[in-house]
Amino acid sequence: MEDPHWHLIRSWMDQVSDGIFVADAAGVYLDVNRRGCELLGRTRDAIVGAHLRDMIAPDDLSARPLALERVTEGGAFISERRMLRGDGSTFVAEISTTRTNNGRYLAIVRDVTARHEAVEAARRAEESFRALLDVLPDAVVVHREGRIVYANSTAARAMGCASTSELVGSPIIEIVHPDDRPMVIERIRTMSRTGVAAAMQRERIMRRDGTSFVAEVVALALRFDGQPSFLAIARDVTERERMQARLAQSERLASVGLLAAGVAHEINNPLAYALLNLERVAAEVRAPGGPTGLQKGVDDAIDGARRVQRIVRDLRTFAGSLQNEVVRVDVVAAVDAALKLASNELRFRATVVCEVSGVPRVRANEARLTQVFLNLLMNAAHAIPEGDAERHEVRVRVLADEAVVRVEVRDDGAGIAPENVARLFDPFFTTRAPGQGTGLGLSICHSIVTSFGGRIEVESAPGAGSTFSVVLPAVTTAPSDPSPAIEARASSPPALRQRLLLVEDERNLRTVLQSLLAARYEVVTAATGREAQSLLAADAAWDVVLCDLLMPEVTGMDLYAWMEEHSPALCARVVFMTGGAFTERARRVLDLAPGRWIEKPFEFDALADLLERVAPWQ
Repeated sequence: MEDPHWHLIRSWMDQVSDGIFVADAAGVYLDVNRRGCELLGRTRDAIVGAHLRDMIAPDDLSARPLALERVTEGGAFISERRMLRGDGSTFVAEISTTRTNNGRYLAIVRDVTARHEAVEAARRAEESFRALLDVLPDAVVVHREGRIVYANSTAARAMGCASTSELVGSPIIEIVHPDDRPMVIERIRTMSRTGVAAAMQRERIMRRDGTSFVAEVVALALRFDGQPSFLAIARDVTERERMQARLAQSERLASVGLLAAGVAHEINNPLAYALLNLERVAAEVRAPGGPTGLQKGVDDAIDGARRVQRIVRDLRTFAGSLQNEVVRVDVVAAVDAALKLASNELRFRATVVCEVSGVPRVRANEARLTQVFLNLLMNAAHAIPEGDAERHEVRVRVLADEAVVRVEVRDDGAGIAPENVARLFDPFFTTRAPGQGTGLGLSICHSIVTSFGGRIEVESAPGAGSTFSVVLPAVTTAPSDPSPAIEARASSPPALRQRLLLVEDERNLRTVLQSLLAARYEVVTAATGREAQSLLAADAAWDVVLCDLLMPEVTGMDLYAWMEEHSPALCARVVFMTGGAFTERARRVLDLAPGRWIEKPFEFDALADLLERVAPWQ
């Protein structure tokens, strides 16, 4: 007989938002409320009399068979099941089952599909998040309550660990440099208090071997594995800062080079007229009936002036040649110039031995080639410690080998490890300590030598020194014969004097050149480019124009451009003098006058030969 209060109980059951199912001891449904019917998509009559297993998805049931014996009297057994609707679809249900004192089972069923999908989505998102962190090129660590709970592989490599497991579980503060720990602790406290992400900070990160690297670190608070945590991303900026330092050094060197070129230009003008005047005095002293007792003093003064001349030329070689054209170059001269520039660095480290034989010329740029040899000599010096020069040797050999010229620079210094030899010519690669070298020298040398059709060879071993060999194609064609005009001048003086326009803003140089040239030419002078324009406009009958390249206001370059328009036939008889043409425009003008320019200071005979080649005696 039905319980007289059952209709009240059923009425209450139908008001509940969860499904309520009643089953007997065998698991057969005895009753179900309205929400239970809605969940299963079935009528009450279709459910009552059915067995529990009929309402469970087959794959779920096969994976986890029913075990009603696990449900105890008075206790709730919580489980999740995928239940089967009448239309064949399924949903995830959270089931709380209790056994009553009369042996029946009461189950409260709640649809948790949405929650289950949200959890699954969160799980997938976290897996994706972890996968993203694992492939980031930056070091990533997650810490909670002061200990690391996650580290990506980049962090393990950066800190010198074999795997991420070596980091997980360790105190987060241990990977921070001791001097930076107070800053990091304060950052964590601030994030804990405010929940706001920390701005980027620079800090030093410790490696397992006790060394450290500089990193830019950003940090934020987040939930990780469902718990409040902190994530920190660190980017190693050591190499970037080293690169910036190298570029800054390169810029400083470029500034020094520009300054050196400017200084050389300013020195060359007074040096030019000083040397020319000394040569004139020397000629008068040596002439029969000339003043006595002055010859040695004048010769010493000339020697000193020429020494300054060589120093200035070496300084301009360091600053960089203004002429980049490739011509026939005497390799021995380039080696000699490099040895002079490197002498101060070499003298305290090694004895320099040179083996030079007669070799053909090569096609190159002398200043660039000197730069190559200077770099190799400086590297050889730096491979040898200071203070015991007698025990060490740097040997330079210049020799011809078949159709090439070979220059070898050998040192008996520390040598180079085999794994580094292959990288020697890589830009920015250096075996020196940080701050001791840019790593650009050998790369530049390689680029210069290959541009001349040559190559650089290296032989080295740790403890056995190094040998760098520059190999360049030899120029096999013989030099052209001396100009017939020069031969004629040597054998017979001219009958008529030619007209020469001398354009030079430096008064002393203009005066001495006018005096020296007056024996051979009818010389007219102009102190400015504008004055020269007026003279040329009034009279175009000049045999040669000797012009300074850089002058105030109207330069030699401006005058040449004016002549191209107004006296084009005379352009081929312009000879330029330059004390240091270091502008791009100056280079272009000199390129238009190949072989028709001379560097200050110069010897008068060299100038006279050049003038005669440009305007041969008739």
